[in-house]
Order: sequence, then C-alpha cells, then structure tokens
Amino acid sequence: MFDKEKIENVVQPDVVIQMSEPVLYLVGDSTVCPFNDTYYYPRYGYGTQLFRYLNLPIINLALSGRSSKSFISEKNYQTLLQNIKKGDFLLISFGHNDEKPDLLRYTNASLKIDNPSSFQYYLFTFYIKIALDRGAIPILCTPIVRRNPAGEYAGIYIHRIDDTPSFPGGDYAESIRLLGKQLGITVLDLTHRTKELYETLGPEKTIILHARITENLNSIDNTHINIYGATLIANLLAEELSKTNNPLTKHIISQRVFPQEGILSHMLCI
Repeated sequence: MFDKEKIENVVQPDVVIQMSEPVLYLVGDSTVCPFNDTYYYPRYGYGTQLFRYLNLPIINLALSGRSSKSFISEKNYQTLLQNIKKGDFLLISFGHNDEKPDLLRYTNASLKIDNPSSFQYYLFTFYIKIALDRGAIPILCTPIVRRNPAGEYAGIYIHRIDDTPSFPGGDYAESIRLLGKQLGITVLDLTHRTKELYETLGPEKTIILHARITENLNSIDNTHINIYGATLIANLLAEELSKTNNPLTKHIISQRVFPQEGILSHMLCI
C-alpha cells in the first residue's frame, strides 16, 4: 500500500517573502505539494490548483512523504516560521504519512493533544499555535482518500489504521475533526468529500483522477492524483470552505468553473 508513498528529496530554496497583503501558506504531504514528474500522467498535489479558486497569494510549502512530525525538520518549515505574519492563513493537511510504521514520521492518532507523541500534539504545537501566535488563521484539512480499485472505502483507504507492533493504530481524519472542534479551528473534511466522490464515480471512473507512470492502467498510482484530480479536489475544498465563516471565504473566486473530465488533455499541456 505504501510502496509509492516514499520520501522524496527536493530542493528547498531559502525564500524570504515580503508581502504586505494576506498570504495563504500550505503545509502538508504529497497530496498537496508540487512535483516535477516525467510520468505519463504526472502527479499534482491539490495545493497546486487552489489558485483557480482563491484570489490571494498562495505559497505551497508541502513536501512529498512528510508527516506532521517529519516536516518540522525541513527547510520549508523554517521558511514558514520566518515569514508567516498577522492576517495570513495556514492550511494544514497531514495524515497520509503520520499513520505509517516509521519512527521518523509516525504520530499516534488515538492520543490527545497533551501527549507529545500524538498527532494532535504535533498539529497544535508546530502549526496551529505558530499561526495563532503570529496572528495568522489556521485551517485544518482531513486527508483525501486513497483510491481503492475495488471501490470499497474503509480502513486504510480513509485513514483508519489497525495496530501494528510498536505502532498503535487510529482514525487520523477523526483526530483532526476532534481537534478542530476542541480548539474552534475550521476543519475542511476532504476525507468525507473525497470518499463520497469516489464512491459515486466507482473504480473505473476514479482512474482518470490519478497519476500513471505509463499508458498501461496497471501503472496507476492509487494515492497520488493528476492535474484533473487535483483541480477537482481543489474545487471541493473551495466548496467546503464556502460553508464556513472563516475569513478566507472572502478570497473565494465567485465565478468558479467546475472542472470537466474533457479538459484533462488540455490541462496536461499547460
């Protein structure tokens, strides 16, 4: 299941962002970040397509393979700390890698915010609190589903993980929902929305949302989305955001166009 969700080394240049207007910072994993693929259908995190739905500067600091725990050792995290300011927004989307049996990335979804080994502790201490202390507005996103070729969405496909030796399982999306409720932080439930979408489309139609290494359908990547999938999920995020009273709603583009399947080939050439 995790064989295509490896940590990737990428160049993280030193960036000093001098912007007086509000900025949306994105932190997260491969479902959010940009890629530089030579795939048949390349990978695109949904963060790369949010510009289609939000009219403010967006700085995508998300990195493939990182968890809420491992991301804080990255240069991109230091960029966040050095630049986020009053009036900015911080969209936080982790979970895919926090659930893995890996000491460098794993956090426990079943423990509470006051436990230093918990998923909630990392989300609060290193992201939410940082934003609040700087006068920025944090927003939590639950992780998007993994595609199930059988079309069944439960367990690991929706981030409910069983116990393994030394790594207790838990429900990572629910942990985010509970944390948001406890702290009064906006939660955009992309786990629920993508589960609904994937169940409606079925296994055959969800193929078109995902990256592929070659023309052969056996090369499909059931975790990572292509530009069409990224655009579709960015649109879902904007829809969920529009239902909230978060100040970021003021930056939603009013004339949004729902992404159509037929634009995939055109978009791949952009």
